[in-house]
Amino acid sequence: MSGIIGVSPDMRSGVVGKFTTGQVIQVKQSKNATAISKSDTGYFDICPFVVITPKFSSSIFLVRGVVMGVYSGGTSAARLNVYLKRDTTTLNESGANWYQSSNTLRHGGFAIEILDSPATIAELDYKLLGAFANHSNPSYVNKDGNSGWSTLTVMEIAG
Repeated sequence: MSGIIGVSPDMRSGVVGKFTTGQVIQVKQSKNATAISKSDTGYFDICPFVVITPKFSSSIFLVRGVVMGVYSGGTSAARLNVYLKRDTTTLNESGANWYQSSNTLRHGGFAIEILDSPATIAELDYKLLGAFANHSNPSYVNKDGNSGWSTLTVMEIAG
């Protein structure tokens, strides 16, 4: 008798559970278009957390945050600090990529990303956080309906 009966959805190239190095295993994304107004310097969630359970402990993760509609309220040297975190570990941070050098109000956005190798099959929580510094008036992320979506995307990649 020949042939395959009951092929598993996990099969890749005829080998159960085997992924080629660099192959995307799974992708999860959260997004937010709701305006976030801040008058303090505390941390805030830019997007909802992305919860992902790795398929393999050898996987690597491409973690990308895109922040849209940044608007800083009228203070020289105001800036938005952005953080990518896995659970409580800071993976990448930006303290000056969005920086206001005069009292002129500005709109803008940017991206931040990193490759992460957590070496686990336990559930992971990825976060995109922000904190405004040196501002006197309310400052915003996702300022208005023209800003688009801020996103947090996590891709598991076979290692």
